[in-house]
Amino acid sequence: MASDICGLGVASKFSTLVSCGSRFLPSEGRFRCVRDKSQIEKLSLFLIALSLADLLTTYVLLYNYFPDVYEANPVAQWFLLRWNILGMTLFKFSLVASVIVMGEIIERHRRGLGKVVMIFACVAASAVVFQGLQIYSDLAMEGLAG
Repeated sequence: MASDICGLGVASKFSTLVSCGSRFLPSEGRFRCVRDKSQIEKLSLFLIALSLADLLTTYVLLYNYFPDVYEANPVAQWFLLRWNILGMTLFKFSLVASVIVMGEIIERHRRGLGKVVMIFACVAASAVVFQGLQIYSDLAMEGLAG
């Protein structure tokens, strides 16, 4: 079965074409799109780095200022109380992995929208890291003054 590509009368030697985002690729199997290079690789790495910074900031705050500082997210606090920092780490990075996978899927189906989702996630993670550093700074200054 020959296919007409883009209405130009060009016959394809492949029997089927796979739609991957906004482009058509020769079919080399059902999961060709999965094997393609990530569309949001840099944003994903940035989100992972921000999440690691958030985890480290949270750990330092909880370790040094436990009675005055607590985990505000009740689900993360549940993981923290049950499995200590390991549980919180697994919880955090399972969420980060879910966001990255959803961003990649969205980007492959609607170009540009997945990047918007990832940028929003990075901005939110940046705000959390900034807030944690601000709390640490305030508590450290109180310790020096007191």
